[in-house]
Amino acid sequence: MLIVTGLIEISPEYRREATEAFEQFVRAARKEFGNITYQMSEDIDMPGNFRFYEEWEAKEALARHLKSDNTAKFRQALAGMQILSINVKRYEATPVKL
Repeated sequence: MLIVTGLIEISPEYRREATEAFEQFVRAARKEFGNITYQMSEDIDMPGNFRFYEEWEAKEALARHLKSDNTAKFRQALAGMQILSINVKRYEATPVKL
């Protein structure tokens, strides 16, 4: 399993457009092959700071997601906004039943 987490900081004046783009992107990503979960939220104390958390069954599923039309549309939408920073981390994980 792969876990992807990160922060995208967008200038607050693009907050509405970013929220709409994220909503469309996340809804579609959740339906993609190999997606286990996809969460996106905005920091209530820092408008324009969007945190995301994803789980993918395998590297191939994540690779397919990154090459998808949905991801391409999302990147296009972000290109029209003022992005202040992006920080993404990817982890390989093994589920453990407790």
